Amino acid sequence: MLLFCNKAMNPDPRPTSTQAAFSGQQQPAAPRDPRRGRIVLPFDPQPVDLGTWTYEHKVGLCVMIIAYLVLGIIFVTTKLVVGGAPPDQHTIYLDMVPPPPEQKQELTPEERRQMEADLSNAHNAISNEDARNEASRQNERTSGAGSGGSQGSSNGSPIPDNIADEADAVAARMRASREAYERGLREEQAMIDAHNAGKRSKDNQGKKQEDVRVTGNVLISFSLAGRTFTYMHVPAYQCEGSGQVVVSISVNRNGKVTSASVRSSTSGEECLSERALEAARLSRFNVDASAPASQSGTITYLFQRQ
Repeated sequence: MLLFCNKAMNPDPRPTSTQAAFSGQQQPAAPRDPRRGRIVLPFDPQPVDLGTWTYEHKVGLCVMIIAYLVLGIIFVTTKLVVGGAPPDQHTIYLDMVPPPPEQKQELTPEERRQMEADLSNAHNAISNEDARNEASRQNERTSGAGSGGSQGSSNGSPIPDNIADEADAVAARMRASREAYERGLREEQAMIDAHNAGKRSKDNQGKKQEDVRVTGNVLISFSLAGRTFTYMHVPAYQCEGSGQVVVSISVNRNGKVTSASVRSSTSGEECLSERALEAARLSRFNVDASAPASQSGTITYLFQRQ
C-alpha cells in the first residue's frame, strides 16, 4: 500500500515501455547523468605545461645540450670554416703544339763546291801531318834560311799557316795526354808497391818480439804473437840490485792480463820480481776478437843499477 502511494504521489517522469511504444519518435531522449565523467582515452590530447614537459624530457635535453657543447668546442679548436667562399681558381689552357720540323737549308752549287774544297784541304792537311814535318826538314836542307814563311806539304802544295798551327796544337795535346797517362801508370804502380810493403810489414810485426825502451833504468820487451800493447806499465825502480826478470802472462781478447807469474830471474831479490809482476798485471794490449780466449806470452824486464 505504501509503495503504491509513493508512486502515485511521485510519478516517474520516464515513460514506460508501453508509453514509449505508443509515443514513437515524438518523445525526447532522456538527459545524461551529470555526475558521470567522460572516459579519458590514451590518444586524447592533454594539456601540458612547460615545466611538466621539461621534467618528462630532461634526459633528452641534457644529451642535446652536451652534444651542442662538444660540437662547439670542436669548431672553436679546429677553426673550421662553414660556408666559406672557395678560393679563386683560375684555369690556364696550354696548347701543346709540336715544333715544326727543321727545314734543311739547300745549298747552292757554288756553296757545295766551296765546302767540298774546304773539306779536301782539311783532309790533306791532317793526313799529311807527318809528311809536312819531313817536307819542312827537306826544304830546310835544300833551300836553307831563305826559304820564306810558307810551308809545303808532301805533294809540294803550300799549307796555310792556321792549319799548321792547329796541327801543332793537336800534336802537343797528344804528347801531353800520353805523358799524363804514363805518369798515372807509374803512380798507380807505386801505390800498389807501397800497399804490398805495408801489408808484409804488418804480417811480420806479430811474429817478432817487440822491444819497448822507456826512459829510465828499465828495459821492457814483450812477446805476444799478433798483439800490440796499448799501455805498458813501467815499474818503479825501488830495489838496490839489478837483473833480468821474465814474467809469463795470459791475455784475454779484451787485452787485459788475467794472470802473471815469474818464469825466470837472474837476480835473487824478491823486490825485482814483485815490481815486475805488478807492472805486468797493469799492462794492457789491443782488443782482438779473433784471438784465443786466453793467449800466453811473456814480458821481460831488465833492471839496471842506478
